[in-house]
Formats: sequence, structure tokens, C-alpha cells
Amino acid sequence: MAMNTQGGNSTLRILALTSGLGCSVAVVLVGLIGGGIFLDRRFDTSPVWTLVGLTIALVTIVVEMATIVRISRTRSASAAWPRSSRPPDPEDDGDDA
Repeated sequence: MAMNTQGGNSTLRILALTSGLGCSVAVVLVGLIGGGIFLDRRFDTSPVWTLVGLTIALVTIVVEMATIVRISRTRSASAAWPRSSRPPDPEDDGDDA
């Protein structure tokens, strides 16, 4: 299998990231909506807790996806410049001591 290593990301790394995200989305949805259904049956409040669970699940998923996008942008920005040709750091005074 050919792997794309351009920009520091390999095909396997991207596959691992997306499958991990898919599994965590499934766990969050099933857990929170299932918990909401359980609470609705226990307290006879249908569909209040199911909707609360769904809302919390959606917010959690959006935050998780935003975090992954932020991390991947940071990594791709730092990988875009090879060490020898990176622009100078404005905060670096040139003193290596």
C-alpha cells in the first residue's frame, strides 16, 4: 500500500484519526442518548432527558471536532516548513545559551 507522507501526515495516521473520531462520536451519542432514555423511563419525563442528552452529545461532538481541527492545523502549519527553511522566530534573539 502506498502512503502519502507529504506534510508529515501518512495515510495510516489520517485513517487512525478519523476512525478514532468516529468511535468517540458513536460512544458519546449512544451513551448520552441512552442515558436520557433511561432517565425518562425512570422518572416518566419523556422526552425531556433524551433531548437533554442529545443536546449535550451534539455540543460535545462539535467541541471535539473543533479541537481536532485546531490540532491538525497546528501540526500541518509546523510541518509545512522544513527546519532549515523556516522563517525566523520574531521572539528569538539569537542567543542559544
